[in-house]
Amino acid sequence: MQIIAKGKEDVLAYLEHAAMSRAGKPGEYSLQRDDSGNLVAFIAGHSFTGTGAITLDGNRLVAVDGILVHFTQP
Repeated sequence: MQIIAKGKEDVLAYLEHAAMSRAGKPGEYSLQRDDSGNLVAFIAGHSFTGTGAITLDGNRLVAVDGILVHFTQP
């Protein structure tokens, strides 16, 4: 994986810039719980949600309640 931003301020600045580029306006920020009680976060217009696993470019990412808990490279 390529790191494109590291640290809270750099990550938020990157996401905000991406939201402005895509939508032409500042992103929305909120934390919510869905009907199942899972955390849903909207940070600068990007959605981070729930519990589960995804495979991205061969890397397996596991999240619990919106927080990355495990990362496996191929």
